[in-house]
Amino acid sequence: MPTNRTSNIHKFDRWLASAEVYESNWRKDNEFNFSYYDNDQWTDAEEDILESRGQQPTTLNVVRPTIDMVLALEQSKRSDMQVVGREESDEVIARLLTELLTQVYDENDIDYYLSRVFREGIIGGRAWAHTYPAKDASGQVCVRVDWVPWEEVFVDPFHRRPDGSDARWQIRRVWMDRDYVKKKWPGKSAEVDSAFNEDYEGIEYEGQVSAMDRGLSYYDKKTDRVAVHYCWYRDANRVLKHVVFAEEVFFVGGPEGKNPDPYGIDTYPFTPFYSFRTRKGHPRGLVRLLRSVQDQINKLNSKYLWNMSANRLMYETGAVMDPDSLREEFNRPDGVVELVEGGMGRVRTEENLRESSYLAQHLQFLLAMVQRISGVNDSMLGYGGMNERSAMQQENRILQGAAMQTQILENLHFTKKQVSRSVLRLIGKYYTERKVIRIVQPNGEWKHYAMNNPTGETGEDGKPILENEIGDILKYDVIMKSVPPFSTTRERSAQIISEVAKAGVLPAELVGKVLIQLLDIPHKEELVFQLEQAMQAAQAAEQSQET
Repeated sequence: MPTNRTSNIHKFDRWLASAEVYESNWRKDNEFNFSYYDNDQWTDAEEDILESRGQQPTTLNVVRPTIDMVLALEQSKRSDMQVVGREESDEVIARLLTELLTQVYDENDIDYYLSRVFREGIIGGRAWAHTYPAKDASGQVCVRVDWVPWEEVFVDPFHRRPDGSDARWQIRRVWMDRDYVKKKWPGKSAEVDSAFNEDYEGIEYEGQVSAMDRGLSYYDKKTDRVAVHYCWYRDANRVLKHVVFAEEVFFVGGPEGKNPDPYGIDTYPFTPFYSFRTRKGHPRGLVRLLRSVQDQINKLNSKYLWNMSANRLMYETGAVMDPDSLREEFNRPDGVVELVEGGMGRVRTEENLRESSYLAQHLQFLLAMVQRISGVNDSMLGYGGMNERSAMQQENRILQGAAMQTQILENLHFTKKQVSRSVLRLIGKYYTERKVIRIVQPNGEWKHYAMNNPTGETGEDGKPILENEIGDILKYDVIMKSVPPFSTTRERSAQIISEVAKAGVLPAELVGKVLIQLLDIPHKEELVFQLEQAMQAAQAAEQSQET
């Protein structure tokens, strides 16, 4: 670690330094994980060695299609979050919360951002989802769900819970131009200019990246950028607090003070997704498990191609005129080799077919190991395997491969559930305007639920005071569960009714009426009427046949 960094200036700086030290090896190694996915899999030293041998540093990237197939599997197994009441009396409230949650997720393209979180997590081991309140174009507060790059977030090294709720603190680092920092916090302009200028003793950002010591300085003189840190932490009483700082400059809060949480929901804004974790808590991604096999595949393939194009040449002394010219001409398809008179029987060549055969066999073994480690087999990739002789065998192999990702997908489901809880808390805190939500009743009819109705009193600004009913609703104990993705709860209810109808326990006329009521289609009343007329005509026909 550079010695020119000011250390131990306050506890938040000490926390940040502890995370940098604890995760330095993982962060350095994680850079290689993403490089392997991006097809950059040879070091400069390895390429120099191969070129000196006359070999080509070829890359057979099996990491990327493997990761992409796991991403596709996640998309095929997506589910929506539904709020379920513990008691029957909570069902209306649960449907209301489900509608609000679905609305927020639709506005934020939640599937896209959670896929970004999932992609970073399976590549590097850990990724972050961000839930926070923000103002829309009209100035009203809305709930946002976003993705934050893994490099920006540091967390208490001693936390062990998968949702990070037991962490003492979370810190997000954001690099900003110095002039933007002064504009954002104009009252701190003098302190910013005093602390971060040409006399600042720290390493530039490019030096940090090349040394894999990211963020060991608060200021990059070359780009005139300041590393601003947003810190959420819990005090000795486990109360969530918040500060914003850059070295000794505090933009929000201070080293000692009340430092209240601006969101006011007593929940960390960053929710982690872990692919795997070691016994000591270090993140591990799928790429880390494949890198060793990927290295062997690349090196064996390079050696195999070199063996196939190279031949051993043996000759007796005096059999050739120019050995160097002989080597060059012999490796050309149209080469012309000149020998001394009588030298034809004194020159012999050998092809490396036996060694190449061994290399090819081991290469096939390594490719099979990639499938065993990741679970992404030939069947999932669309290729037929040797042990597939029927469609049933192929389906079983696909299911067997998908089972290998069960833990990863379960972790993503857990993360989405925690994000949903944070979203509901933000809804209860900030959705204080009057809203009218349409929810579907068990009988299929719609009901409009008006929330935050006027109390009859007015505030100092003359506006009517609204009762925050959503906040009261969230005091109920509700359960989060995943369901198949639907646009609305009406579609979900229609799916449930159709599944029940298959058992034949409900009359057909009742099922038809309920399903039509649940669908968002025009002229539903007319369709119900026509259905009733058709059913009555059918019953009359049956009775006439019986008589």
